[in-house]
Amino acid sequence: MPRLPEVVDVDRAGLLLGDSDDVLLDVLLDGRRVWSLWTERVAGRTPSPSGPPGAVAVPWPRELAQALDGPVRMTVSCGETVLLDREVVMGPGPDRVRLVDREGRDLVVDNHGRLAVAFGDQGEEATALLLDATARLLADLEEAGVEPFVAYGTLLGAVREGSFVGHDNDVDLAYLSSHEHPVDVILESYRVQRHLIRAGHDTTRYSGAAFRVDLTVSDGTRRTIDVFAGALVEGHLMLMGELWVPYDRSALLPRSSVVLEGRSLPAPADPEALLAATYGPSWRRPDPAFAYAPPAATTRRLDGWFRGTRAARNHWDRRYSDAVHHGPVRKPHDLARLLHRREAADCEVVDVGCGRGQDAVWLARRGHPVLGLDFSPNGFARLHARSQEEGWGADFASMNLLELRQVMLWGARLARREGPRALLARHVADATSDRGRRHLWRLAEMALSGGGRLYLEFVLPPADPPLPQHLLLHGLEPDQVRSEVLARGARVVEEGAVDVTHTGQPPAGGIEDETPLRGYRMVMEWRA
Repeated sequence: MPRLPEVVDVDRAGLLLGDSDDVLLDVLLDGRRVWSLWTERVAGRTPSPSGPPGAVAVPWPRELAQALDGPVRMTVSCGETVLLDREVVMGPGPDRVRLVDREGRDLVVDNHGRLAVAFGDQGEEATALLLDATARLLADLEEAGVEPFVAYGTLLGAVREGSFVGHDNDVDLAYLSSHEHPVDVILESYRVQRHLIRAGHDTTRYSGAAFRVDLTVSDGTRRTIDVFAGALVEGHLMLMGELWVPYDRSALLPRSSVVLEGRSLPAPADPEALLAATYGPSWRRPDPAFAYAPPAATTRRLDGWFRGTRAARNHWDRRYSDAVHHGPVRKPHDLARLLHRREAADCEVVDVGCGRGQDAVWLARRGHPVLGLDFSPNGFARLHARSQEEGWGADFASMNLLELRQVMLWGARLARREGPRALLARHVADATSDRGRRHLWRLAEMALSGGGRLYLEFVLPPADPPLPQHLLLHGLEPDQVRSEVLARGARVVEEGAVDVTHTGQPPAGGIEDETPLRGYRMVMEWRA
């Protein structure tokens, strides 16, 4: 029998567990499972100096921590053994903790640490519509010239249970590329994505060899269907996003089929071989706490080949997730107010890195035509919907500064528009990479080719202590920024140090904090 941990304490920070073997724990709130964890593999576990010998502190996943505010009955169990079962008060909130989305649907922590509506909590009608959407996407992928099949959790559920895995929350599809070189695999993936866009699908790219299709099912739940490219390279199967394993082509093609929720779907030639390569020899045993842990060499290889355009995307998506994105519209920032005072009322404003969209909405409600662009559409989703419903005049779209093709496309679109224009970029130059910053200047040069100003704000390098990691920012020297924009044909018309605050979620969860920072502001102008 494995040694089970004592639950020494529980609070808003997390669990304090006594010494134990590596065992699977379930955490229940008012009798409903919301999170599962392996005691020795859970992210963020640290030795606890305040507990008994061998005790470890296990933090709540960030989004779960932010939802734990108020009384709730907390149960921690290992199989049939209950380790803790008592009423606890998790913060000053007056209402009982309810882990639900805005429509009242139950949420659980998925294997990425995010709150999501699991398939086990989904109705039959929503499941049927999701399968219909999957069938349509499979047909469109066939038309794009690839042979798709179900993979990862979708294949696992079909083979093991004949249904979706109850704690899963997305559909996984894959195809084997006809190419071996990473560049050719990337080109093919983009070609396939463009075909799907023309067919009417809403897509978001993960990396050079993976993207997702976004859809909303009948009950309003947003679901995603991931499309992963695979390739056989040097006797290995490369399958985004986690696999690099020795493999034989005959285990993938020609395709077989599996039955999922009563529907026949294409599968690899040997489904069990792919499941063993993905999940290990214990793939038949359900594991709601499973998390991919590929070898470091695999991660380096796939990062180098395919993930260069997705830097920090997961962090921004988590920051702007539905679970923490609610409440009243936030106040505008001082930089947006400055732009409004300086520019004509009919001046179009492009808010690059618009985040949650409060500046874009504030400017639109004061008469400016406004377009908000951001790396993570999670941030502006709510205000985009409200703007459309209430006629605020703010439009939003996704744009990745790390992808030159997107930058050039938006630059060309904006350059063709008539009328005065200004760009707003608050905490963008200091949140992206050197390449992203160069692309920001190129976007500004193109969008303001007929004349106009860029309003820029960034943080300065701190002397001590370093910038908190959860802010996702890095300091920039004004001389560096000035020289870069001058090289793109701009003229700096105003600049100076400012005190700014930046909102971010602390790494241990809890409410968002407003961090005071040393900032710098520049207004630069391009002339026609």
